[in-house]
Amino acid sequence: MICPPSLAFASLALLLVSACGGTVDTTSAGSGGATTTSTGTTVSTGTTISTGTKMSTSGTSGAGGGPCVGSVDMQVDSGAVQHLTADCANTWNPNMSTQPAGYVFSGGPSPGIENLVLVGCVSGAPKSDGFSLSASNAMGPGVYIKGAPQYTDPGGVTWGVNGDSFKLTVDTFGAVGEPITGGFFMVVSHGGNAAHTVKANFHVCRVPDALAP
Repeated sequence: MICPPSLAFASLALLLVSACGGTVDTTSAGSGGATTTSTGTTVSTGTTISTGTKMSTSGTSGAGGGPCVGSVDMQVDSGAVQHLTADCANTWNPNMSTQPAGYVFSGGPSPGIENLVLVGCVSGAPKSDGFSLSASNAMGPGVYIKGAPQYTDPGGVTWGVNGDSFKLTVDTFGAVGEPITGGFFMVVSHGGNAAHTVKANFHVCRVPDALAP
């Protein structure tokens, strides 16, 4: 899975995970935040995986209390829930974290950007299956729908183009060294009919912020 390195973040599109899934013709926002395709299929925007899998917060700690423990429970299409415990190759990682991570990416020419970026992979190997989500102006708890979702499948193929939809719910937004928690739902494509639905609960460790040039 390939994430943009350090300062090459202009696109802020990173990585993601598996299983060739259903197809959609066109995607639009439906009532109540649901995503509806032109075929009439409605995709649930709930951020709790249908198996009831929940993140455990035991063992996590704050900035002064030892390492933050990050993990993600993710489901692609109707497949089995995957437990992601690794950061992703070639992404922003100033303190060499080996866990799923989150960071703020901000700066750039006026008016500038201020995005929350979340990443998680099966392993730290290049092209590992996993996800990346860059959410615009997500600087605290809340619901966010603008940004760049991406997913890399087990074959190393990245899904996600401009205009693909997502819903990110941030429950807690810790300082550097503390966890960021919540859930997301995304529909990622190659710009055509084929698409994957990806949803997850996440408990990632916040690493130091990245500054845009």
